[in-house]
Amino acid sequence: MTNLSNSKATKPSFIPILKECISAHDTSIGELLIITQELKDYSSLASYDAVMAYDELISCDNSLKTSKIVDDSILSRLKIAIAYVELRVDIANSFH
Repeated sequence: MTNLSNSKATKPSFIPILKECISAHDTSIGELLIITQELKDYSSLASYDAVMAYDELISCDNSLKTSKIVDDSILSRLKIAIAYVELRVDIANSFH
């Protein structure tokens, strides 16, 4: 996505959305790292962080759909990231 957001071939109207998705991905990765540390002692907080990571990725997905950006590499990676976060949400919730 970084390459697309910096490419001169990318439509200027798509650049803010791509940057939003890059930020969402980075934030969700950070949340996942925190979740791993919190699961044992702070399961409620881990569950909240997992939902926050999920919301970030869904926001990106919605922005891509609204703007009609179709890039198979972005969409497939986003789908994997969402599935991974959904798994973390389920794991975090199972500790309650």
